[in-house]
Amino acid sequence: MKLVDPRTYRATTEAWLGQLLLPVCFFIMLTITAINTAGLSPVYASVGLALLVVIVTLNYLVPMTRNWLSLDGISIEGSLDGRYFQVYWNEILAAWLYDANHKRFLCLGTREGTLIISLRFFDHASVWNQVRGSVSPAALEENAIERLPDFRGWEKARGKALEDPKPRQVTDHWVLQVIGWSGVTFFAYGAIDAWQAGSLLLAVVYICILMAFGVMLLSWGVTEIGPEQISRLSVFGRWVMAWDEVRWIEIDLLDTVIVLVGDKRRLVIPGPGIWNVSGKRELMRVLLAQVEQRCLPLRRTPMAMFRISRNTRAKKQREDQS
Repeated sequence: MKLVDPRTYRATTEAWLGQLLLPVCFFIMLTITAINTAGLSPVYASVGLALLVVIVTLNYLVPMTRNWLSLDGISIEGSLDGRYFQVYWNEILAAWLYDANHKRFLCLGTREGTLIISLRFFDHASVWNQVRGSVSPAALEENAIERLPDFRGWEKARGKALEDPKPRQVTDHWVLQVIGWSGVTFFAYGAIDAWQAGSLLLAVVYICILMAFGVMLLSWGVTEIGPEQISRLSVFGRWVMAWDEVRWIEIDLLDTVIVLVGDKRRLVIPGPGIWNVSGKRELMRVLLAQVEQRCLPLRRTPMAMFRISRNTRAKKQREDQS
């Protein structure tokens, strides 16, 4: 283990400029320009800017000012979202970096569990260099994660998921219904109001938005994953795809869409980001167990949000078999 100089990390200048100040200034200028061009009331600008202030404060300003990391020759400590932590270097059994949604995380595994530290606003390269110089060489080995109790617990859970033939189900989150009904109600009223006022173009726009909310509302359904196949049931019908047909899996950046891709077949199901809490953990366990056992590649791409199911509707499948 090498000696490293103690250092405290806070949000970098790049994070302040690239993730906060410049995007906020651009959004404000874009909002003002759009409102002036459309000749709308300043009230719309006030509402938009108020919403911007809330989002920026909660997602950027608060964590950027409160979060910090401090590394010395004994431990790593810090505060993330108001929660203080400290882990001693000699307790760490495995250390690795993990990327998700274009964000980098530092994972430190101990006998008590795994601490996941978001490096979103920090100099992640410098932090990782200090971590590598502070933990034992064994913690950096490729198979170090296998020594963690959490990993052995996952192996046990994976074995149970593979041995259990019973499929697992989960519904979409109830918030989607609330959003759907709210959107349908609001834009239906707006379309009627615009029609009565003689603004036909605005009424058409409201009707198009209303239809989009209606589709979202009717798309609410149930996802079922078992050891043999994956299925999706909604008002529009039922879609089924066997695991043996899947060649790779695509996931969008927000974990809201999962696309199972096969030869001339494709099944699109909601991702864990919008699954209901009840049954979410068990379904995720079955999904990951099948993916790991079958060695299916996982691809994270924003294009997953624009995929549609193809040749997997249950009715077509029955016709092909007959």
